[in-house]
Amino acid sequence: KAESNSQQNKEKITVDVFAMDTYMQITAYGKNAEKAVSKAKQRINELDQMLSTGKENSEVSQLNNKKTLKLSSDVGNIMERSLEIYKSTNGVFNPAIYPVMQAWGFDTKKYKIPINIKRKTRRLYPSPLTTYSL
Repeated sequence: KAESNSQQNKEKITVDVFAMDTYMQITAYGKNAEKAVSKAKQRINELDQMLSTGKENSEVSQLNNKKTLKLSSDVGNIMERSLEIYKSTNGVFNPAIYPVMQAWGFDTKKYKIPINIKRKTRRLYPSPLTTYSL
């Protein structure tokens, strides 16, 4: 029986995922590996639908466009944690990066180096504390 458990723990399931403009590989081991990988992939895709700036109906896209929006609990929790990290890093981590992404062309996939980078980036890189409220 010990040998059987050992073989089950070695069962490996891997799946590739492309979400959030990133290639990912999810690996799980054991008798529930397939279910775990499936649930992880599903959750990543759900978050991508909510958080993507490139998806017109995502909460983040709507928030960027409307500037105010009632957030789902998932996105609200992520924003709250992002603001905590923003404060704890003295602004080194800044979740209000969308204007910078626009300046560099990431939103349209027409990449460019902004003219007068330092001045433009400072102006476009707002404090999320004034940009978002929860």
